[in-house]
Parts: sequence; C-alpha cells; structure tokens
Amino acid sequence: MRPVLEMLRPLYSSVCLMVVTTLWIFLSPSDILELEPRMFFYMVGTIFSHICCRLIVAQMSSTRCEGFNWTLFPITALALVAIVVRPGAGFEVAAVYVLAVLSTLTQIHYGFCVVSKPLSAQNIFT
Repeated sequence: MRPVLEMLRPLYSSVCLMVVTTLWIFLSPSDILELEPRMFFYMVGTIFSHICCRLIVAQMSSTRCEGFNWTLFPITALALVAIVVRPGAGFEVAAVYVLAVLSTLTQIHYGFCVVSKPLSAQNIFT
C-alpha cells in the first residue's frame, strides 16, 4: 500500500501538461488554436505520449516513476511568455513549431535509448 501522494505521482505530469496547455489556449493573445490547431494538438499529443511511455517503462521495470517530466519546463516557459509578455502571433506559432520538433526528437531519442540498451542496464531513463 502506497501513500496517497505516491499513488498520484504518475498523474502530476499529465495534469500539469493539461493545465498549461488549456491556459495557453484560453489566454492566448493571438488565439493559437485558430492559427495552428493541427500543430498544437500534435505537440500536446507527442508530449503526452512521451510522458505515458516513460510511465509504462517505469511500471514494466518496477522502478519509481518521475514526478515531473522535463519536457514540461519548455512548454510552461513558452506558454508563460506568450500569455504574460504577449510578443505576438509570430512568436506563438514559432513556439508551437519549436515545441513540436523538440517533443518529436525527445520521443525518438527516448525510444532509441530504451530499445538499444539491454534490459539489465541500470540507467534506462537517459
């Protein structure tokens, strides 16, 4: 039996991602969801997929999952800049594309590292 906070640990990253992206959608000065809906959903889906893949590998390897995924830091930072500083539509579109490329490369790198390392390796989460 795990404590409640430890039991909810896998939800931290997912909830944080959904809160940040929902706030970005509703508070976006240039209405980013109208400008780039496909790329925005691709970016969010890829980051969510990365979070879920790490949770699955942690569960399968019987290790403790991470509390917060590092990919949440760039998306939170860029969303805050877009909402607070309001640099314009060009910045938001560029931010979504940069985050989409970053999340795709992160997912490919993680998949490659998991597949290429032997199962007995201690550092499976590189």
